[in-house]
Amino acid sequence: MMDGYKVELEQDELAKRIGGGLPRGALVIIEGASGAGKSVLSQRLAYGLLKNDEQVSYVSTEFTTPSFLHQMEQLGYPVIDPFIQGDLRFVTTHPLLGHVVPTHEMMPRLLKAHTILTQPVVIVDTFSKLAEPHLTGSGKMLDHLTRRLKQVTASGTTLILTVDPERFEGLDTNALMTAADVRMEAIIDRVGDQVNRFIVVRKYARAANSVGDVIPFRVEPGAGFIVEIKAVA
Repeated sequence: MMDGYKVELEQDELAKRIGGGLPRGALVIIEGASGAGKSVLSQRLAYGLLKNDEQVSYVSTEFTTPSFLHQMEQLGYPVIDPFIQGDLRFVTTHPLLGHVVPTHEMMPRLLKAHTILTQPVVIVDTFSKLAEPHLTGSGKMLDHLTRRLKQVTASGTTLILTVDPERFEGLDTNALMTAADVRMEAIIDRVGDQVNRFIVVRKYARAANSVGDVIPFRVEPGAGFIVEIKAVA
């Protein structure tokens, strides 16, 4: 049996398709272009963790606190109760009031935020936006950042990072991708008026059961992330 975190929900089969859950102490990378679905996948995972009595920290570069709570409600993933109870710690880089943290200070502050990083699971959406100001063309800073992330996961915390590859364009990301225990890529394919979305599983270490290579999905208001039961060419 996998030593990890359960993410099962009655309304979809995602947990079954990813081997039963998330490994404990894992570095999880969800890649994808803007709009491909990496954020909704991370939100689905957050809700699944909370429904299975896990604690989650969610760091967002896109949502304020009210807009995140509303987004989750719209997806059918109500999280107001765990937010109030402290099981969900939401951290935004866009506070409604008070001092806005400069972009170049966001990543150092996050890596020093022990109350966040000691949660069982930490989701950073979008990690590449936070990391970008600290990266140079050599990629050495990305290597250093990767080592720091692995130090966090070595303590047992599972880190889920969403990444837009365009923000790392021109950099050697091999160290980061190699360090990942789990790599999934969200892809959106438009053919005329038809839109197909799917998750390609590039790597999944320490899964308890078999893992699907390709997971077609759609997103529905009130139902959230729905695994499609269909063949993928």
